[in-house]
Amino acid sequence: RVTGLDFSPAAVVAARKLAEAIGVEDARFVESEVYTAPAALGGERFDVVYTGGGAINWLNDINRWARVVSDCLAPGGTFYMREFHPVLSAFDDDPEVTTLRPRWTYFHDEPLVWDEPGTYADANAETTHNLSYEWNHGLGEVVTALIGAGLVLEFVHEFPYISYDCFPFMVRGDDAMYRFPGELDGVIPLMYTIRAHAPD
Repeated sequence: RVTGLDFSPAAVVAARKLAEAIGVEDARFVESEVYTAPAALGGERFDVVYTGGGAINWLNDINRWARVVSDCLAPGGTFYMREFHPVLSAFDDDPEVTTLRPRWTYFHDEPLVWDEPGTYADANAETTHNLSYEWNHGLGEVVTALIGAGLVLEFVHEFPYISYDCFPFMVRGDDAMYRFPGELDGVIPLMYTIRAHAPD
């Protein structure tokens, strides 16, 4: 059985339709902000809690997120996350960029504020609510938050590839992952994964 959580009612409706279309009957989708997930899920605890790529940058309180993860895990349960590496936020990703060019600091005390139209699926889509805030949570900050929430760390892995072309000059490989071309390949990490578990 799988439970999905999203703050967007439209995303929850879409997820339910997708599950129905492919015949998945043992999945449920709950509308809730992540910080209120334990209450929205009725205090239920799970064998596995997963956080996907591009999720934590929308959260201002990484310690509170880690406590939610801990509160949702059954004793001995596994937490796994795959996330885009926070070092990426230090580099310029404007469309005309042709190489790695530092632009911002890795260490952000304040959110990055964007006022841009478009969506993940269509950068040219006409949208009305375009103001967004992002927080860059360093790798050490994430690991420390999880440990502070009582989880037992199993591993942290970093990778020289990523699942989307976050810079315009990246090259897509046969494995459908994107890398830097030539001598830039492997010069910085692009994604990371963490596995941890709740104490028994």
